[in-house]
Amino acid sequence: MYQGFINAAAFAGASIIQVRGTTWPPAELDRGIDDTTAMFGLERSLEGSTTYRDCFRNTDARRTRIIPMFVLTQAFTGIPFIAGVWHAFLHALKHQGAVSGGNHHQCPRPRRIDGSVPAGWHDRTAPAPPLFTGSISCGLCMLLFAIVGAAKPNSIAAANILAACARVYLFAYGATIAGTIWSFRRPRITPWKGLTTCFSMRIAQALFIFRVVGYPLSNVIIASCSMLLLKYFRPTSFHEKIQTLRLHRPNLTW
Repeated sequence: MYQGFINAAAFAGASIIQVRGTTWPPAELDRGIDDTTAMFGLERSLEGSTTYRDCFRNTDARRTRIIPMFVLTQAFTGIPFIAGVWHAFLHALKHQGAVSGGNHHQCPRPRRIDGSVPAGWHDRTAPAPPLFTGSISCGLCMLLFAIVGAAKPNSIAAANILAACARVYLFAYGATIAGTIWSFRRPRITPWKGLTTCFSMRIAQALFIFRVVGYPLSNVIIASCSMLLLKYFRPTSFHEKIQTLRLHRPNLTW
């Protein structure tokens, strides 16, 4: 599309054929390139006639609110979680480069609320099985996604398979890998404190999205119910199991 915009229609057509295949009629490809070029020209003319104040007026104001919303939610669910797991893991290994002090980013589970409920119960086990299971599940989803996307890029069945892979990936990541942050935390951080922080950020994020773009209120209700469920049915943490074993078997070698 960019090549068509800079008056390189031949290169644009060749690029589209590589993506969509050779089954598309040439006339339809040319018409699509012409329409895209005209659209880009119209957008540039409109951008030149507006000011920054117009970003906060009428329908553009809603788009302006959506942009920081996506930036903030991505920061809440992606990078801080990975950084939190890494720092907590180094601290658990007594690594000299680990950051001392703090909670090591008690972050919300990524993306989908359906993975947060099983993620809260990882304190019952050691962190290795969830990490292994989540890595295998997410890896298979990405592999199947790549195979189907390359083999049948334009079929409805492939689109359904890709959507299913994305849903399974998000659930598996939230239910396995995202839950291991509780097993890596420092012993002085109680499970309820960590879970409260997690779901409080999740509910605040859901309410913010609901306010800006009409996010489904059912997800906010589910997040609230999940937090109450984990409050009254808190599992025994992995660190508490270790402390119990040390109390009853002081001569056990670790």
